Formats: sequence, C-alpha cells, structure tokens
Amino acid sequence: LNYMWLFSSRSRIENCKRFIDCWKLTQASTTVYVRLDECDQNLEDYKKLDWPDNFIITIGPRIRLSRSMQEMFSLYPNEPWYGLLADDLILRTLHWDVALIKAAVPNKISYANSVHENENLICHPCVGGNLVRAVGFFGLPEVQHFGTDTVWEKIHHEFNMDGRLNDVIIEHAHFVYNQSSLDATYKESQALKDIDKKRFRNWKKQNFNLLIEKIKNEFAW
Repeated sequence: LNYMWLFSSRSRIENCKRFIDCWKLTQASTTVYVRLDECDQNLEDYKKLDWPDNFIITIGPRIRLSRSMQEMFSLYPNEPWYGLLADDLILRTLHWDVALIKAAVPNKISYANSVHENENLICHPCVGGNLVRAVGFFGLPEVQHFGTDTVWEKIHHEFNMDGRLNDVIIEHAHFVYNQSSLDATYKESQALKDIDKKRFRNWKKQNFNLLIEKIKNEFAW
C-alpha cells in the first residue's frame, strides 16, 4: 500500500458525500485511512456511503484528531508519506494528491492553497515519511486537536521549505471563514482550543529546539 492520508469524520454525512464526489472528480488515486467513532449517532449512515475502494474504513472508540493521526502512524510506520485531510475540505485540483506527495517525499512538508487562509498557515500538511519518523510522531501526543498541524507548520518555516503549492487548490470550507455553519462537531473541537493551545505552548517551550536539532542531525539540507 502506498498511502497514508488520515480522514476522520463525525456526524457530517453530507460533508463526506461532498468529499467523496470531489475525490472522484479530481481523479485522486491514493489510499486513505478513514477514522470513524463507534459512538457516532450517524455511524450506520457512514457505513452506507459510497466510499472509494482505496478508502480503509476503521471504526473504534472516539480518540480525537491527534490520537487518530498517531493510530494511523503506529499501524503503518514505514510509509513514504503521511497526510492530513478533513471533511470540511473541497478538493478542486486534478491529481492534487500526487502533486502534494511529490513535493513532500522523502523528508519535506507540502500543503495546498486553501483559498481562505493566510498563505503561511498550514492546516492540512503532507509530510515525507522519513521526516515523520525522524520527528517520532505524526500527531503531537500532548494535544487532542489544536496544534497537530502547527507542529508541522513550525518545522516547515524553521527550515524555509517553501512547500506551498499555489496551483493546487483544496478549499478549507471552515465556519471561521463563513464557508459552513458552526455545527456540533466544530463546537466540540472548539471546546478543546484553550487547553490544547496551553499544552502546545508548554511542549514548544520545552521540546521544539531539541526537535529541530534532531532533524538537523538527521538530514543534510
């Protein structure tokens, strides 16, 4: 298997239908680790969706975003790349997945033009597998939701990677940009924001410089 995109979703059947439609329209061809919650009231509807053949559906206890990323990484620790997707993304560019992967393998970070966000903001990175293994995690264990992408953003900027692909459009239809409604799933994740940000700051203060040195020792950029 040549993959690892993580796609986790909860109580958003219509978003998932849209995502699957976009996946087919953009002729994406790579494999996705889909993480669903066994306690989701919409689980039976998720099971009935027309998932593409290369989507690996995993149903388990609710573990939030970071631990879902770690679950995938621990199950498949030797992949050439790992990427983060979400059910509020609208895939716009043909073969976007291949473009992001080529820019990330083996030890870089790439990300798409997300339309509504600052061009330096990385919300859904694609990370070369060698870099993930050097860092030691895909999802930062200290947080539950917020900060999982910020780690990769900080590493990207620390090494001036220039991984933004301007011509690869993946629209982030998030409620903060008035592109979707503030639903229950957003509200539940927003409730984690303050504690996650505090935990991320503490982690960064204690560990980030050491991590950068570790990466420098691993790769001769």
